[in-house]
Amino acid sequence: MNYRQRVQEISDIIPLPHRQSETKIIEGLVNRLLENLYIPIRDKKAVAFIVDKKKLEKYGLDNEDINWGDLSVEEVIKVDEDRFIVKIQEAGPDCPNLCEYIEGYMFAWGWDVKVETNW
Repeated sequence: MNYRQRVQEISDIIPLPHRQSETKIIEGLVNRLLENLYIPIRDKKAVAFIVDKKKLEKYGLDNEDINWGDLSVEEVIKVDEDRFIVKIQEAGPDCPNLCEYIEGYMFAWGWDVKVETNW
């Protein structure tokens, strides 16, 4: 059973005010995947994170046109019953490795998403 199937299975027992739509669940998961590309640094003046260069190299993101200062999900659109488009802002329109990173994990978790990047 993958993550999506578990969400669907337990959704009937979660009280209505606490249920999240599939688009909200996807938004949260993709933002977590994006956050995974950062590491915290010790700074006494502020809470700070920097990109993890080892992860960027691992996923082939080190040469893609990405604004690491504000990378996040802009919108999730439900295309049909099983497919979604995830729009990520602050990444150039040609970031195939970023798209593959997100799409690969989401597919493994049971979600059929197509990632679009834009400024």
